[in-house]
Amino acid sequence: MIGFDPSPALENIHQLSPEVSIAKSWKEVIERVNVLTLHMPFNEKLRNFINADVLKRLPQGAILVNYARGSLVDEAAVLAALDSGRLAGYVSDFPTAAMLNHPKVIVSPHLGASTEESEELCSSMAVQELKDYLEYGTITNSVNFPTVESVPSDDVHTRLIMINRDVPGMIGFASQKIGEHGINITSYLNASNGSVGYNIIDLESPIPEDLVREIAEHTGVVRVRTIVFSGKK
Repeated sequence: MIGFDPSPALENIHQLSPEVSIAKSWKEVIERVNVLTLHMPFNEKLRNFINADVLKRLPQGAILVNYARGSLVDEAAVLAALDSGRLAGYVSDFPTAAMLNHPKVIVSPHLGASTEESEELCSSMAVQELKDYLEYGTITNSVNFPTVESVPSDDVHTRLIMINRDVPGMIGFASQKIGEHGINITSYLNASNGSVGYNIIDLESPIPEDLVREIAEHTGVVRVRTIVFSGKK
């Protein structure tokens, strides 16, 4: 089994089976696998992520499994690959009229999230993710935000969370403003999903309210939040 995740969550890494080898790139995955399964969210940048070019790179006779999002797959390209023999089969829970009538397609109802086990796990995950966000400002498995995870070290007094539009210069802006006030940054994490940037900035000392306002008033900033860790003076 080969796995690839461009933004892996720490929890998922810890739970990963030792039998899974990690690919260094998406290209490595599609050139090696006999069965390609998708486990990813959808946004407009990922529309038709599986297209004719990707299908041509798969080994001859590969099988595509899509239980993620229907719009990730270019249906016309998949049907063409099935007809040509490039794909041996397509398995999905996003049935369409064309797919239902194809002999190399297996479709099932889109009900995976409605099982008893899934509902229980989703509830537990939601509580844990909300707890982590409230306590540490971390983001995991979000629809609208990138994954950003970090546990603060003992020398962190305040954690500054900055959400911004994905435009150039935002990291430099925040760093410069903080530096102008003589505050040391112990850690700076940034991730983007293509439209929104999420920043976790750990600071060695308190951050003045006027600095928080300065950062929040920038036209590229959507929201600013501070977290002061218990016991820090």
